[in-house]
Amino acid sequence: MKSRLIKCSSQVRSSGNNGRWTINLPSQAGQIDNVKKMSTRFIQFPNQITNINENNNTISFFRRFSGDIFTKITAQIPVGQYTITELLPVLGAVLTSGSGANLLTITATYNTTTNRIELEANGTAFDYIRLTSAGLPSQYEASPLDPVIGNNTNDIILEGAGPVSLNLPPNLTGLSSVYVHCRTVASSNTTLPNLNISMFDIIDISNTPYGAVATLDVDDPDLHTLDYLDEIPRNFKFLEFTVRDTDGNVLTLPENFNVEVYLKVFY
Repeated sequence: MKSRLIKCSSQVRSSGNNGRWTINLPSQAGQIDNVKKMSTRFIQFPNQITNINENNNTISFFRRFSGDIFTKITAQIPVGQYTITELLPVLGAVLTSGSGANLLTITATYNTTTNRIELEANGTAFDYIRLTSAGLPSQYEASPLDPVIGNNTNDIILEGAGPVSLNLPPNLTGLSSVYVHCRTVASSNTTLPNLNISMFDIIDISNTPYGAVATLDVDDPDLHTLDYLDEIPRNFKFLEFTVRDTDGNVLTLPENFNVEVYLKVFY
Protein backbone atom coordinates (compact mmCIF):
# COMPACT_ATOMS: atom_id res chain seq x y z
CA MET A 1 0.00 0.00 0.00
CA LYS A 2 1.43 3.40 -1.00
CA SER A 3 1.47 6.29 1.42
CA ARG A 4 2.01 10.03 1.33
CA LEU A 5 2.25 12.87 3.85
CA ILE A 6 -0.06 15.86 3.44
CA LYS A 7 0.79 19.18 5.05
CA CYS A 8 -2.45 20.78 6.22
CA SER A 9 -1.13 23.79 8.12
CA SER A 10 -3.40 26.79 8.50
CA GLN A 11 -0.43 28.76 7.17
CA VAL A 12 -0.89 27.23 3.68
CA ARG A 13 -4.67 27.38 3.73
CA SER A 14 -6.65 28.02 0.57
CA SER A 15 -9.33 29.90 2.49
CA GLY A 16 -10.57 30.61 6.01
CA ASN A 17 -8.53 31.58 9.07
CA ASN A 18 -6.26 29.77 11.50
CA GLY A 19 -9.20 28.46 13.53
CA ARG A 20 -11.23 27.17 10.58
CA TRP A 21 -9.51 26.64 7.26
CA THR A 22 -9.60 24.71 3.97
CA ILE A 23 -6.72 23.05 2.11
CA ASN A 24 -7.10 22.45 -1.63
CA LEU A 25 -5.29 19.29 -2.72
CA PRO A 26 -3.34 18.57 -5.92
CA SER A 27 -5.40 17.15 -8.77
CA GLN A 28 -2.80 14.71 -10.12
CA ALA A 29 -4.37 11.27 -10.45
CA GLY A 30 -3.06 8.66 -8.03
CA GLN A 31 -1.61 11.03 -5.43
CA ILE A 32 -4.53 11.29 -3.06
CA ASP A 33 -7.22 9.35 -4.89
CA ASN A 34 -8.49 5.94 -3.84
CA VAL A 35 -7.56 6.57 -0.20
CA LYS A 36 -7.98 3.50 2.00
CA LYS A 37 -6.64 4.82 5.30
CA MET A 38 -5.64 8.15 6.79
CA SER A 39 -3.78 8.77 10.02
CA THR A 40 -2.45 11.68 12.05
CA ARG A 41 1.31 12.02 11.87
CA PHE A 42 1.93 15.33 13.62
CA ILE A 43 -0.06 18.27 15.04
CA GLN A 44 1.30 21.42 16.61
CA PHE A 45 -0.92 23.94 18.38
CA PRO A 46 0.30 27.26 19.82
CA ASN A 47 -1.51 27.88 23.10
CA GLN A 48 -2.68 31.44 22.55
CA ILE A 49 -6.04 30.76 24.25
CA THR A 50 -6.32 32.93 27.34
CA ASN A 51 -7.97 31.59 30.49
CA ILE A 52 -10.58 34.34 30.14
CA ASN A 53 -11.58 34.62 26.51
CA GLU A 54 -14.51 35.58 24.31
CA ASN A 55 -16.28 32.30 25.17
CA ASN A 56 -16.28 32.67 28.98
CA ASN A 57 -15.87 36.36 29.87
CA THR A 58 -19.56 37.32 30.22
CA ILE A 59 -21.52 37.48 33.46
CA SER A 60 -25.18 38.43 33.98
CA PHE A 61 -26.74 39.36 37.31
CA PHE A 62 -29.78 41.16 38.72
CA ARG A 63 -29.40 44.43 40.58
CA ARG A 64 -32.03 45.47 43.11
CA PHE A 65 -32.68 49.18 43.44
CA SER A 66 -34.85 51.00 45.98
CA GLY A 67 -38.54 50.25 45.56
CA ASP A 68 -37.87 46.62 44.64
CA ILE A 69 -36.88 47.54 41.10
CA PHE A 70 -34.77 44.81 39.54
CA THR A 71 -32.56 45.33 36.50
CA LYS A 72 -30.68 42.61 34.66
CA ILE A 73 -27.12 43.67 33.90
CA THR A 74 -24.70 41.88 31.59
CA ALA A 75 -21.03 42.74 31.81
CA GLN A 76 -17.81 41.45 30.29
CA ILE A 77 -14.35 41.03 31.70
CA PRO A 78 -11.71 42.06 29.14
CA VAL A 79 -10.15 39.04 27.43
CA GLY A 80 -6.78 38.18 28.92
CA GLN A 81 -4.58 35.75 30.83
CA TYR A 82 -5.34 36.40 34.50
CA THR A 83 -3.94 35.41 37.85
CA ILE A 84 -6.35 35.44 40.78
CA THR A 85 -4.76 38.68 42.00
CA GLU A 86 -5.30 40.34 38.63
CA LEU A 87 -8.86 39.04 38.32
CA LEU A 88 -10.26 40.28 41.66
CA PRO A 89 -10.35 44.06 41.03
CA VAL A 90 -11.69 43.54 37.51
CA LEU A 91 -14.44 41.24 38.77
CA GLY A 92 -15.45 43.76 41.43
CA ALA A 93 -15.55 46.53 38.82
CA VAL A 94 -17.84 44.68 36.39
CA LEU A 95 -20.25 43.75 39.22
CA THR A 96 -20.43 47.36 40.45
CA SER A 97 -23.53 49.19 39.19
CA GLY A 98 -25.50 52.40 39.47
CA SER A 99 -24.23 55.89 40.19
CA GLY A 100 -24.62 58.62 42.79
CA ALA A 101 -27.06 57.61 45.51
CA ASN A 102 -27.74 54.36 43.63
CA LEU A 103 -24.09 53.30 43.42
CA LEU A 104 -23.52 49.76 44.68
CA THR A 105 -19.84 48.94 44.81
CA ILE A 106 -18.81 45.29 44.82
CA THR A 107 -15.43 44.29 46.22
CA ALA A 108 -13.92 40.88 45.38
CA THR A 109 -11.33 39.30 47.66
CA TYR A 110 -9.71 35.86 47.83
CA ASN A 111 -9.83 33.75 50.99
CA THR A 112 -6.61 31.71 51.01
CA THR A 113 -7.96 29.40 53.73
CA THR A 114 -11.14 28.33 51.93
CA ASN A 115 -9.76 28.85 48.40
CA ARG A 116 -12.87 30.81 47.48
CA ILE A 117 -13.64 34.25 46.08
CA GLU A 118 -15.67 36.43 48.46
CA LEU A 119 -17.90 39.32 47.33
CA GLU A 120 -19.05 42.24 49.44
CA ALA A 121 -21.44 45.11 48.62
CA ASN A 122 -21.21 48.70 49.81
CA GLY A 123 -23.79 51.32 48.89
CA THR A 124 -27.45 52.15 49.45
CA ALA A 125 -29.01 50.24 52.34
CA PHE A 126 -30.62 46.91 51.40
CA ASP A 127 -29.67 47.13 47.73
CA TYR A 128 -28.04 43.99 46.39
CA ILE A 129 -27.05 41.94 43.36
CA ARG A 130 -28.19 38.39 42.70
CA LEU A 131 -25.74 36.20 40.79
CA THR A 132 -27.90 34.55 38.17
CA SER A 133 -29.10 35.07 34.63
CA ALA A 134 -32.54 33.70 35.55
CA GLY A 135 -35.39 36.14 36.07
CA LEU A 136 -36.98 34.35 39.04
CA PRO A 137 -35.35 34.61 42.50
CA SER A 138 -35.71 30.87 43.05
CA GLN A 139 -33.91 29.93 39.84
CA TYR A 140 -30.22 29.82 39.00
CA GLU A 141 -28.98 30.17 35.44
CA ALA A 142 -25.25 30.08 34.82
CA SER A 143 -23.28 32.81 33.12
CA PRO A 144 -20.24 31.81 31.03
CA LEU A 145 -17.94 33.37 33.65
CA ASP A 146 -19.44 31.43 36.58
CA PRO A 147 -17.21 28.30 36.31
CA VAL A 148 -14.16 30.56 36.18
CA ILE A 149 -14.96 32.50 39.35
CA GLY A 150 -16.36 29.45 41.17
CA ASN A 151 -20.07 30.21 41.28
CA ASN A 152 -23.04 27.91 40.66
CA THR A 153 -25.74 29.46 42.86
CA ASN A 154 -27.96 32.54 42.82
CA ASP A 155 -26.21 34.09 45.82
CA ILE A 156 -27.37 37.50 47.03
CA ILE A 157 -24.62 40.02 47.74
CA LEU A 158 -26.36 42.42 50.13
CA GLU A 159 -25.16 45.89 51.06
CA GLY A 160 -23.72 46.01 54.57
CA ALA A 161 -24.20 42.30 55.26
CA GLY A 162 -20.54 41.30 54.99
CA PRO A 163 -18.73 39.20 52.40
CA VAL A 164 -20.43 36.25 50.71
CA SER A 165 -18.21 33.32 49.77
CA LEU A 166 -18.75 31.71 46.40
CA ASN A 167 -19.19 27.98 46.81
CA LEU A 168 -16.54 26.64 44.40
CA PRO A 169 -12.84 27.34 43.97
CA PRO A 170 -12.00 29.66 41.07
CA ASN A 171 -10.78 27.86 37.96
CA LEU A 172 -8.16 29.82 36.05
CA THR A 173 -6.42 26.79 34.56
CA GLY A 174 -7.69 27.60 31.09
CA LEU A 175 -8.18 25.14 28.26
CA SER A 176 -6.91 21.59 28.84
CA SER A 177 -7.40 20.07 25.39
CA VAL A 178 -8.11 21.06 21.81
CA TYR A 179 -10.33 19.10 19.44
CA VAL A 180 -9.29 18.97 15.79
CA HIS A 181 -12.25 18.49 13.45
CA CYS A 182 -12.33 17.61 9.77
CA ARG A 183 -15.74 16.92 8.22
CA THR A 184 -14.26 15.68 4.95
CA VAL A 185 -12.09 13.10 6.74
CA ALA A 186 -14.02 12.13 9.85
CA SER A 187 -17.70 12.97 9.46
CA SER A 188 -19.62 11.72 12.55
CA ASN A 189 -16.45 9.96 13.71
CA THR A 190 -16.88 10.77 17.42
CA THR A 191 -19.97 10.17 19.53
CA LEU A 192 -20.97 12.46 22.38
CA PRO A 193 -24.21 12.12 24.38
CA ASN A 194 -27.00 12.60 21.80
CA LEU A 195 -24.55 13.94 19.22
CA ASN A 196 -22.04 12.79 16.61
CA ILE A 197 -19.22 15.17 15.70
CA SER A 198 -16.42 15.25 13.15
CA MET A 199 -13.50 15.22 15.59
CA PHE A 200 -10.56 13.12 14.42
CA ASP A 201 -7.90 13.91 17.04
CA ILE A 202 -7.24 15.58 20.40
CA ILE A 203 -4.29 17.72 21.47
CA ASP A 204 -3.51 17.67 25.19
CA ILE A 205 -2.50 21.18 26.27
CA SER A 206 -2.97 20.66 30.02
CA ASN A 207 0.80 20.97 30.54
CA THR A 208 1.30 23.68 27.92
CA PRO A 209 1.42 27.14 29.52
CA TYR A 210 -0.15 30.08 27.79
CA GLY A 211 2.28 31.24 25.10
CA ALA A 212 3.93 27.83 24.64
CA VAL A 213 3.35 25.25 21.89
CA ALA A 214 1.67 21.86 22.33
CA THR A 215 2.74 18.99 20.08
CA LEU A 216 1.10 15.71 19.17
CA ASP A 217 3.84 13.56 17.61
CA VAL A 218 2.26 10.21 16.80
CA ASP A 219 4.43 7.16 17.57
CA ASP A 220 1.69 4.57 17.11
CA PRO A 221 -0.32 5.51 13.99
CA ASP A 222 -2.83 2.69 14.58
CA LEU A 223 -4.25 4.72 17.50
CA HIS A 224 -4.78 7.73 15.22
CA THR A 225 -6.01 6.08 12.01
CA LEU A 226 -9.27 6.30 10.10
CA ASP A 227 -9.80 3.10 8.12
CA TYR A 228 -11.89 3.14 4.93
CA LEU A 229 -11.07 -0.47 3.93
CA ASP A 230 -14.64 -1.62 4.59
CA GLU A 231 -16.01 1.35 2.62
CA ILE A 232 -15.64 2.71 -0.87
CA PRO A 233 -12.12 4.25 -1.06
CA ARG A 234 -12.25 8.01 -0.90
CA ASN A 235 -11.02 10.72 -3.23
CA PHE A 236 -10.17 14.02 -1.61
CA LYS A 237 -10.09 17.32 -3.49
CA PHE A 238 -9.94 19.46 -0.37
CA LEU A 239 -9.83 19.12 3.42
CA GLU A 240 -11.65 21.37 5.91
CA PHE A 241 -10.24 21.80 9.41
CA THR A 242 -11.60 23.39 12.58
CA VAL A 243 -10.05 23.62 16.05
CA ARG A 244 -12.50 23.75 18.95
CA ASP A 245 -12.55 23.76 22.73
CA THR A 246 -14.27 21.05 24.75
CA ASP A 247 -17.57 22.96 24.60
CA GLY A 248 -17.47 23.04 20.80
CA ASN A 249 -16.51 26.70 20.43
CA VAL A 250 -14.30 27.47 17.44
CA LEU A 251 -10.91 28.72 18.63
CA THR A 252 -9.22 31.68 17.02
CA LEU A 253 -5.52 32.46 17.12
CA PRO A 254 -3.61 35.64 16.35
CA GLU A 255 -2.76 35.84 12.65
CA ASN A 256 0.95 35.27 13.30
CA PHE A 257 0.31 31.86 14.94
CA ASN A 258 -0.66 28.80 12.91
CA VAL A 259 -1.82 25.25 13.54
CA GLU A 260 0.40 22.61 11.94
CA VAL A 261 -1.31 19.40 10.84
CA TYR A 262 0.40 16.57 8.95
CA LEU A 263 -1.69 13.62 7.82
CA LYS A 264 -0.50 10.37 6.28
CA VAL A 265 -2.70 8.82 3.59
CA PHE A 266 -2.57 5.26 2.36
CA TYR A 267 -3.84 4.34 -1.11
